Amino acid sequence: MPRARSRRGDLLVLSALVVAWLLPWSLLTAAAMVSGGHPVIAPLDFINPVRLVSLYRADGNAIVWWHLVGAAAPAHVWLFVGFIVSAVLVMVAGVVGGVLAWTGGIPGIGATRMLVPGRLQRTSRWATWRDLRALQVRSPRAGALVLGRRGTHLIATQPETSVLVIGPTRSGKTSGLVVPNLLEWQGPAIVTSTKSELVDLTAAHRRSVGPVAVYDPTGEVGPSADTVSWSPLAGCGSLDVAWTVAAWLCAGLQQGGARGDNDWAHWAESGKLLIAPLLYTAAACDRTIVDVRDWIACFDLDTPMALLQQLATAQPGRDADPERAMAMLTSVDQRPEKERGTVFSTVMRIFNVFNERAVAASATTSGFDPDRFLRERGTLYLCTPRQSPERIASLFVGILMTVVTRAYTLAARQPGGRLQAELGLFLDELANVVPIEELPALASQGAGRGVVLMSIIQDFSQLRARYGADRANSILNNHGCKMVLPGISDPETTDVVAKLVGRGVYTDVQVSHNEGRASRSYSLRRDQMASPDALRQLPDGTGVVLYRGKPPTIVRLRPWYAERRLAELVRGDAAPAA
Repeated sequence: MPRARSRRGDLLVLSALVVAWLLPWSLLTAAAMVSGGHPVIAPLDFINPVRLVSLYRADGNAIVWWHLVGAAAPAHVWLFVGFIVSAVLVMVAGVVGGVLAWTGGIPGIGATRMLVPGRLQRTSRWATWRDLRALQVRSPRAGALVLGRRGTHLIATQPETSVLVIGPTRSGKTSGLVVPNLLEWQGPAIVTSTKSELVDLTAAHRRSVGPVAVYDPTGEVGPSADTVSWSPLAGCGSLDVAWTVAAWLCAGLQQGGARGDNDWAHWAESGKLLIAPLLYTAAACDRTIVDVRDWIACFDLDTPMALLQQLATAQPGRDADPERAMAMLTSVDQRPEKERGTVFSTVMRIFNVFNERAVAASATTSGFDPDRFLRERGTLYLCTPRQSPERIASLFVGILMTVVTRAYTLAARQPGGRLQAELGLFLDELANVVPIEELPALASQGAGRGVVLMSIIQDFSQLRARYGADRANSILNNHGCKMVLPGISDPETTDVVAKLVGRGVYTDVQVSHNEGRASRSYSLRRDQMASPDALRQLPDGTGVVLYRGKPPTIVRLRPWYAERRLAELVRGDAAPAA
C-alpha cells in the first residue's frame, strides 16, 4: 500500500513538471505566431540554458527579450505582450474561480458555495447586499409585503410569498408592519384589529382604493356607516356549503391544550354532524341563527327533523339534501345519552355567543358581498372585543374563509389561476382571534392563487398550543418568510429561531505575555449567530428576517409616523400608489 501511494505521488510530480514545461512554451509560441513572428526554439530547447543564452543579443543596454522566450522578430511587439498578459490573466481567473467554487467562496464576501455531494456548507453567515439583491426595491410593488429597510433600500418579499411575524405585545407589529403594508396594499385586504386605532389610521386611505367594511359583531367600535353584518347561514341552502361552514365554525372550538389530540378531533367531527344539518335547515326553511342556537341549547332535534321532513315531502326526488340532513341528525340522536350530551355541550361553546344581543343582531342577516368586495378591492376590518376575543373566533374564521373560498373560485377562472389583484390577509393575534383550520395549506398554496398572508403570533408556543406540534411546524415551514421582532422571552421561540439563523465560524485570539514579549494564538470556534438572549435584546424597531434559503438579515421597521409618505397617507395628503 505505501509503495502504491509513492508511485501515485511520483506520477503527480512528473505530470506537474510536464505541465510547467509545455504550458509556457505553448503560450509563448502562440503569442509569437499571433504577433507575426515565428518560434525559433523547440520544446526541448526551451529548457536548455545553453540554447537560451545563445539567443541572447544585446543592443546597447537594451535586451531584445523576445529571443529569450522563443520568438523571432515579432512584427507587433505589443500584440505579443498583450496576448501573453491576457492569457495569463485568464488562467489565473480560472484557477481562482475553480478554487472558490470548490471551497465555497471567501467568507464575508457573499460568495455562494457550490453544492458538491458530501460538501454541504456546515456554517451560516449574515446576508450581504448580493444575497438580498432580489429583495431590494425602491418603492412598494403590487402583491409584495415590505419587511423594512436595510440602508436606503426597502426589503420586500417576492411575489407569492407569505410572511409569519413573531413578536410580543408592543414590539412594533401594528405601527411598523401592519399599518405600512395595509396603506400600500393595492388589492383587497382583510385585517384583524384588536384596536380601533388601526381602523382610524387606515380606513380613510383604504376608501380611495375600494369600499371599506367593518365587521364588529360585539358592537364595541360603535355604530358606523361602514359596519356590515354576516350570518353563518349565508349560502347554507346547500348542505355541502353548510358542512363547510360547520367545519369553519368548529375551528374556533379549541382553546388551549394539544390541538392534535384524538379527543379534540372526535368532538370536532361530531360537532360538524350536528351543526351542518341545523344550518341547512334554518337556511332552507327561513329560520335564523337564533333558532339554531335555541335548538342546540334545548337539545331539540324534533323541530329541525320535522322541518326537514316537510322539506323532503314538498320536493320529492328533486333534492337529496333533506334526507342527508336527517341522516346526520339521526346519527347524533342515536348515540349513547352521555356522548350525545357531550356533542351538544361542545357545540354550545360556539353558539353561546349568540346569547349576546349585539352578536345575534349582527348575524340575523348577511349584508356582506364577497364578490363585490374582491371585485372592487375592498377592505374588511375584523374588530375583536377587548374582553375574551376568542368567543367570536368562530365567526371571524367563518367570514374570512367565505372570502378566501370565493377568491379561490375566482382565481381558477383567471389566466394563470391567480387573482389579478392579490387579496392580502393581515392577521394579528392569529392563533387566538382567527384560528384557521386550513392555515398550513393556506400559507403554502394561497399565495400561488393570489392570496398573500401576513400571519402574526406572539410566540411559537402559542402556535403549538393552538395547532399541535406537527401542524405548528408545518405552518412555520410553509411561510416562505419568517420575521422575528424584539422582546421575545419564550424559550421555545428563541431556541427555534436561533437554530434557523444558524451557526457561524468565529476566530478566538488568545494573547499571552512571557518575559516582556507578547504572543498570540488563534483558534476557530463554531457558535450560534443569534443566541436566545441576543434575540430577546434586539434593538427596538428592528427585526430578524429569515427569507427562504437566503442567509438571515436584520432590517429596520418602518413605523408609519416616522416615514413622511406613510404619514401623508394616514392624513390623506398623498395619492395612493399606482
